[in-house]
Amino acid sequence: MAGALPLAPAVIAAFAVSVTDHTEVAVVILGAAMVALVVGAGLSVLRYRLYDVERVVTESASYAVASVAVLVVYIGVVVVVSRSASIDAGSQLTTIAATLAGVGAARISYVWGRRAVGRRVNPRRFNAVEVVRSGLARPSADLDELVARALGGGARVVYPAAADTWVTSDGRAVDPWAEGVDVRRHEVLVARLEFDPHESAHDVVEAVAHEAAAEMDNVALRAELARQLELIRESRARLSTAHLEERRRIERDLHDGAQQRLLAIALQLQSARLNGDGGLLVAETDRAITDLQATVQELRTLAAGLQPAALAGGGLLAAVADLAARAPMALSYDVVDERFPSDVESAAWFVIAEAVTNAVKHSGARQVAVEVRRIPEALCVEIHDEGVGAANPSGSGLQGLADRVAAVGGRLGVSEGDPHGTVVEAVFPCAS
Repeated sequence: MAGALPLAPAVIAAFAVSVTDHTEVAVVILGAAMVALVVGAGLSVLRYRLYDVERVVTESASYAVASVAVLVVYIGVVVVVSRSASIDAGSQLTTIAATLAGVGAARISYVWGRRAVGRRVNPRRFNAVEVVRSGLARPSADLDELVARALGGGARVVYPAAADTWVTSDGRAVDPWAEGVDVRRHEVLVARLEFDPHESAHDVVEAVAHEAAAEMDNVALRAELARQLELIRESRARLSTAHLEERRRIERDLHDGAQQRLLAIALQLQSARLNGDGGLLVAETDRAITDLQATVQELRTLAAGLQPAALAGGGLLAAVADLAARAPMALSYDVVDERFPSDVESAAWFVIAEAVTNAVKHSGARQVAVEVRRIPEALCVEIHDEGVGAANPSGSGLQGLADRVAAVGGRLGVSEGDPHGTVVEAVFPCAS
């Protein structure tokens, strides 16, 4: 069409110009029309893969079969109608009936001819496509099983997920194979059909991918949902393990610290009372008071690691101010003076405390900045240190934070600071 459409107006224009004795212009017009015809033919070759010999043979034979069928049906209807109804073979009724019959026969004969020729020209491709086509026609078809049957056990379908990862239909993360055919729908990558080149030819895989593209698009949505469920299960398992480890740590701290100190104080006081010496009793009492004050401070430190009292009483601003007063490095902060739901405040506090602790232990930074701001329908927490950077988001500490943030519907991000350092950012959904 691209080559032929300009041809008719070009011929008319050339004729009109030649009448006015401008033959050279007519030659130019006709030459341009010939060039358009060649360009259009080239575009059709590229667009419809006419350089594929198998495709040319298949399509040509199919259209030949369809043309013969149309001709036979048309003549047959004309003869039958004319003889049976005593109608003139050239009447409009006969022509209409023969045309409708020919149209119906054309489609049927074309499909039959294409299948028959395809079965003989490339039986492997034909059989693979037929397996997928017939399987998808059944309800609740298993696409992975169909692909394995069509291309062998060395084939699978994977789907793109976040962060350049690939997942199977049940949401499991997998590494991509070297050989595969990308499947796109409306210019969007929806799947990748991977295969073993020793078992399947590339053109066969492309044909199967083209046949199953729509179903792959549907399965991609289910794969993403399955991936999210898998992430939730993994997050819950990590949270459960982290809670158990935290409980054991607290038990050890209480047993080795405050509990042992209290027992020692009790033994000191009991020994002084049994000794009966007033001076010794006074000295031991003073010593016990000092030890009790140290024990109280130790318990406060332990409780602050869980959730500081300042958080419950004054919110994030008071808790961060208390943390800044106790931090072993310079800690600047800009925290919105507003209260939020208790679960959001608790999760935000743990993000701040863990990020500051990591900066103290690993970054080598001399200063840490904490910013807590309210954005539309969300609470944003950002901690920026100027240390060495290179934080590992998959480490146990940051992974635990990510799980804790996800448990309240938020998201955690870790990135490199500018020009150096680490930026930890958490965003929590929060209704206005």
